[in-house]
Formats: sequence, structure tokens, C-alpha cells
Amino acid sequence: TYDVVATVFFLDTAPNLVRYLETILSCLKPGGLLVNVGPLLWHFENNAPGNHGRDDDGDGEHDYNNSSGIADPGSFELADDEVMALVERVGFVVEARETDRPAPYIQDDESMMQTLYRASTWV
Repeated sequence: TYDVVATVFFLDTAPNLVRYLETILSCLKPGGLLVNVGPLLWHFENNAPGNHGRDDDGDGEHDYNNSSGIADPGSFELADDEVMALVERVGFVVEARETDRPAPYIQDDESMMQTLYRASTWV
């Protein structure tokens, strides 16, 4: 078990955030901290669990031959306030929170393209 788990640009990869949070909580010592920094750019939506998003015939349906069952049904995307409510519901106590924190991603100061997220940061 750990005193602290840090999640950086990570939680929004969860098709089911409840499972991620429960797993993190089980890795922490009593009184341990979860430190999170990252946006909520949920990016699993095109990859249904079990078939990795394959749609061989282009009809928008996940093809039977590529499916390995129901895998992890119930994928969902939450807004920041919903994530915070879930974090507390799972058993974490939020000690500090900041929203809209500028968070550059793969930044090159000399590039014409600048990617800047508004991250949710909390302990």
C-alpha cells in the first residue's frame, strides 16, 4: 500500500471511473492521498470494451466477430462536479480543489500550435 497516488492526465481514460477510484483507494494506506491533475477529455468512447472499437463494415455497430462479450459495460462520461461527487461517494475526502488550472500538453514554445487544457486539480 502507498501513502500517495498521483494521477496526471489519467482519470479521463477510465471507461468506468468507479472502478479506477475503487482500485486507487484500495492501494492507499489509511489516510493516504490521491493527488489528481488533468482535464476531463474522456477518450475511450470510440473503443467499446472487448472489441477495441472495430467496425469492419462501417455501419456504426460493433461487429459480432470482434466482440469478446460484455467486458466492462456501463462506460460513462462525467462533468467535473459529478467527478468530485463520485470521488467523495467512493470514500475520499477532498482537502483542496482548483479548477481551470492552465495545463499545457506536449508543449513546444516555438510551435504555432499550443495545446492548453483547463485542468481540474485536487487532493
